[in-house]
Amino acid sequence: MTKNKTKNLIEYHQLKELIDRHYIKQHLRQLGINQSQLARMLGVDNKYVNKLISGKIGLSSGRKLSIFYIFKDLYSQNNNSSKNN
Repeated sequence: MTKNKTKNLIEYHQLKELIDRHYIKQHLRQLGINQSQLARMLGVDNKYVNKLISGKIGLSSGRKLSIFYIFKDLYSQNNNSSKNN
């Protein structure tokens, strides 16, 4: 395994541990988006996101990655728009 792939694998496993319902709630607040908006971005219904955040259902690895990349893109967009102002 190459050094880069090993690094990515380690980051992926750290990421899986990091993302939980508290992470989601915190970043929704920081980004100023609501559960309905996140649901739309994930392509799921509002009830699903509400259950995730309330801890009634767990997060799959794939869903964690989806949420991470959505938040990453939103933060990137926010940074780009603040630089342009």
